[in-house]
Amino acid sequence: MSVTALSAEPLLRRLEAAQAPAVDTPARTRARDLFLRYGLPHRKVEAWKYTDLKPVSEMPFVAAVSAPVTAADLAPWRLADAHVLVFIDGGFRADLSEFNATDGVSLGRAAPGASVSGEAAADAVAALNGALATDGALVRVPDGVSLDRPVQFLFVATGGAVRSAQVRNRIDLGRGASASVVETYAGLGTEPCWTNVVTDAVVAPGAALDHAILQSQGSAAWHTGRISARVDTAARFSNCTVSLGAATARQDILVQLAGVGAECRLTGANLGRGQQHLDYFSRIDHAAREGRSVQDIRVAVDDRAMSIFQGCIAVAPDAQKTDAKQLCRNLLLGERSIAFAKPELEILADDVKCTHGATTGDLGVEELFYLRARGIGADEARQMLVAAFVADVLEGLEAPVRGHLESAVSQWLRGAP
Repeated sequence: MSVTALSAEPLLRRLEAAQAPAVDTPARTRARDLFLRYGLPHRKVEAWKYTDLKPVSEMPFVAAVSAPVTAADLAPWRLADAHVLVFIDGGFRADLSEFNATDGVSLGRAAPGASVSGEAAADAVAALNGALATDGALVRVPDGVSLDRPVQFLFVATGGAVRSAQVRNRIDLGRGASASVVETYAGLGTEPCWTNVVTDAVVAPGAALDHAILQSQGSAAWHTGRISARVDTAARFSNCTVSLGAATARQDILVQLAGVGAECRLTGANLGRGQQHLDYFSRIDHAAREGRSVQDIRVAVDDRAMSIFQGCIAVAPDAQKTDAKQLCRNLLLGERSIAFAKPELEILADDVKCTHGATTGDLGVEELFYLRARGIGADEARQMLVAAFVADVLEGLEAPVRGHLESAVSQWLRGAP
């Protein structure tokens, strides 16, 4: 047994004691065994070399009753004109939710229990989720149906105690179906907490899933998230992730383009200040021919904040005619801010068009001078330039979702919590 496995069992016991008992299933047992084998990933695990989860392993998690939450408390994060599924401290709240499924669509609470997500040390955080998750959101759209409005999964941590929320979401789109889903993570308190969420998505042939994530948790929160999407023949998956909250946040985006002509588009922004640590990890597996993928990530960090981008595009031997583009652009706003970028290509096919790259710099002197010369103050000029830098990755989103993310970015630029 490894050292990490020895340290895993006390953490697992504390987490199990701090939540409602989970019904044992073979899948839970496999996930539990995987986590005990590896423990939380440490910096010797390549995919986690920049993010240290040791503080999470030392958190004194307790079981506590959630603080009272009203609809007014949720108003700043609630998406207008949408189906909204609300979770408070990881538990579904039907009384605060608002949804009305028709045409055979299933919306609501996902059945507890989940399969193991991955089989290696880098997947141990997702395995812990598989062992403990008892709640989550569900979207299931049958063949040929287009969901009438976006669906929001709204997760709120209330504070008042050191809590862990282990959440498992499920999105299934049938043949030719389409839907827009946004996951919003917010906090009402300033106490440390840990949200660990996994979203499994299946996009059937000819279907289209537009997916977004807004991570805007409290200043002492830890957030680890993973979305695993399987995209079938002639299907499309897009994701836009905006991460601007939490003390430490890690988001994994794993996409398998499994069918001929499958497409994906990944965009997003890490926006950090103070001593925030924001880690974005992605892997796009081109497993079939004629697949297309585009990735465009923007980073803006101030003060002593740190951002990490790790992105891999893998092309299988049979994935001929693949067209893949990847780019990460980093903007350093402070003298001590740090941005790491690690774009990667793994190409095993010979008839492909693949590019990747990264840029790092600060605000343009000429652009700042242009705005200042027209009577715009220094702070406002900086905000305008950063807003324009981020705006590109929000284009193409449905109006309600785009407005939701733009509002959060605008608040961050103004320094609002």
